[in-house]
Order: sequence, then C-alpha cells, then structure tokens
Amino acid sequence: ALSDAEQALAEAEAAGRRRQEEACARAAELIAGARVREERIARETERVLREHGERWDDVRAQMDHVRASLTTLTGQAVAE
Repeated sequence: ALSDAEQALAEAEAAGRRRQEEACARAAELIAGARVREERIARETERVLREHGERWDDVRAQMDHVRASLTTLTGQAVAE
C-alpha cells in the first residue's frame, strides 16, 4: 500500500512537472506571437503617420498656392 501511494505520488509529481513545462512553452509561444504582432502594428502605425504627414504637407502647399493666387487676384492678403 505504501509503495502504491509512493508510485501515485511520483506519477502525480511527474504529471505536474509536464503540465508546468507545457504551460511555460505555451506562454513562450504566446509572448513570441504578441511581440511579432507588436512589431507589425508599430511598423503599420509608422507608415500611416508618415503618409498622413505627407498628405498634410501636400494640403499645406496647395493652401499656400490658393492664398497666393487669391492675393494676386484681389490684391489683398487672405487671412489664414
């Protein structure tokens, strides 16, 4: 009976270690996946911000051109 209990304890401890190892491996996979996603999102965010900055520059240049044209046509400076 004692040896059966010791055997059961050893099996339970081994199963516990396996589950812990599996949990650690799964956690490492999740963290690695999250890091990949984080990097992808950061790159996408940088791209969008860069595009918006370029569009803003284009809009400002167009507005400057329109103001200059209005000033030329009216002879008066246009308020911003």
